[in-house]
Amino acid sequence: AASNGSTASFTMGNIGFVGTGQGGDPFLNDFWAYDYTANTWELKPNVGGIDRRGGIGFSANGKGYIGLGQDVAGYRKDLWQFDTTANTWTQKADFTGTARRLAVSFVVDNRVFVGTGEDGGFKNDFYEYNAVSNSWIVRTDFGGSPRYGAVGFGVNGKGYIACGYDTTLTNQSDFWEYDPIGDDWLQLDDFPGGKRANAVSFVVDTLAFVGMGYDTSFMFDIWMWGDTVNPEIPDTNTAINNLPSDLTSINIYPNPITSTATIAIGLQEPVAGMQIKIIDMRGVDYTSSCTMHQENINPLNKNIAFDGWQLPPGMYQLIVYDKRLIGVKNFIKL
Repeated sequence: AASNGSTASFTMGNIGFVGTGQGGDPFLNDFWAYDYTANTWELKPNVGGIDRRGGIGFSANGKGYIGLGQDVAGYRKDLWQFDTTANTWTQKADFTGTARRLAVSFVVDNRVFVGTGEDGGFKNDFYEYNAVSNSWIVRTDFGGSPRYGAVGFGVNGKGYIACGYDTTLTNQSDFWEYDPIGDDWLQLDDFPGGKRANAVSFVVDTLAFVGMGYDTSFMFDIWMWGDTVNPEIPDTNTAINNLPSDLTSINIYPNPITSTATIAIGLQEPVAGMQIKIIDMRGVDYTSSCTMHQENINPLNKNIAFDGWQLPPGMYQLIVYDKRLIGVKNFIKL
């Protein structure tokens, strides 16, 4: 897993780790572990080195890493390894490129790749970190324009970088694929969510998810990259569009709606604290514009009377969740 933004994060197994960043004026180096199974946070030893923001985070070969970024004195190029067994940080080889913030990192088959960012100017250089030998290798420059605040992920043997703020002094939506075997870049169709910087990404099995970030306003959308061997999901980049789920079936009728509708949810297992959110296709939250009254037929089946007369015409996503995504259903308001 990899991260980008003010904080740095990575995952190992069912545990997510988040650290550094900025809270008000001070930069931070506190470090937290989130246990998905127990739904609990645990404070861990502070990240090695000085407080920072805009660093990178990734996991490889059973260890987690946080590095680079910006501190009160300027840009950083140090790299720190976290051992979950010993609960300790160890400094590793400095990043080969210039010290920088808001770089992007991703991992493909335990091969770590880091590039782009800002060192006082825009960067598109690109490097590989070998976690076994603790060494850096120069790779082919990123195929897009120099930028910072991009987002990246690795899935199905390839790496991807999208969006970011570039030399035109505007946010971008271009989307690039990196082949670690050929060490080359291929431009794909633009990220469909539109221009933005400082988006986030995560990978679940063979699916990658990208969303949020900032352009002229903060965004709350999530998009799925479906480049997968799973035959149930087409090989295309698409929004979370009626995402198949083993947890639920969701129907809304009529669809399209003019004002009122019925939402029927069938669960495979009881869910405590189920919630519903309504967003448009750019991630703007319209939940407060809707009225919903839930009728529990039984623990697994729920009918919800939905009134969306205040929604502007357009396409929306109905998101059912608790501490996880349970299911998503698209609908149209006429």
